[in-house]
Amino acid sequence: MNRTKSWRNVWFPALRAGGRRAACAGFTLIEILLVVVIIGILAGVAVRNFTGRTEEARVNAAKHEVQVVKSAVNMYEIDNGRYPASIADCVPKYLDKVPVDPWGNAYNYNASDGSVSCSKLSEQ
Repeated sequence: MNRTKSWRNVWFPALRAGGRRAACAGFTLIEILLVVVIIGILAGVAVRNFTGRTEEARVNAAKHEVQVVKSAVNMYEIDNGRYPASIADCVPKYLDKVPVDPWGNAYNYNASDGSVSCSKLSEQ
């Protein structure tokens, strides 16, 4: 049998000689839906894992800033022989500006002993 290429096989390789659609190398709807579901599950897990991280970062930043302010207060006390009346007295020599905690509140300062704390850290 002499097989010649017909225009149908040249221009539409997915069509067989009988006119029926041949198996294509594409994806089925089920495969696409399965991939979308898997991506959705992975995205849900990632969002759940990262949701609590912002609060944890704020707590760590507040702990660090408390240490920085304590250091500034101690340096003020070493230089002047007394603790500052407020944290604002440490600006600009020991601190660039009066710090606020990551929640927008002022740090608690006790001028009698130079202690510095954050109200949000004591709540946790």
